[in-house]
Amino acid sequence: MALIKSELEVLYKSEEDLKVKERILFILRIEGDGAVPSRMTEEELHRSTPWASYWLDRHLKEGIEGPKDKTRTKEREATEAPSISRPGDKEGASRE
Repeated sequence: MALIKSELEVLYKSEEDLKVKERILFILRIEGDGAVPSRMTEEELHRSTPWASYWLDRHLKEGIEGPKDKTRTKEREATEAPSISRPGDKEGASRE
């Protein structure tokens, strides 16, 4: 799912979110220039190796959407407990 260098450059130049732009730059340097991930992140971006591994894995799995932030609404909806009505409760009535 890797993108070619010119596509990554276009994404990098058009991105407005600085965090996402940093991630795209990281991927551009690794994929396009053949930089070593651990050295590149420590020396140029001043980031940790786990940070680099995480974003590189996301890029390889998700392609163009990998470096972008995800919304958490789907996550929250899945973890919220469903409301349970009890016998005798009126619909829309609030408990005090």
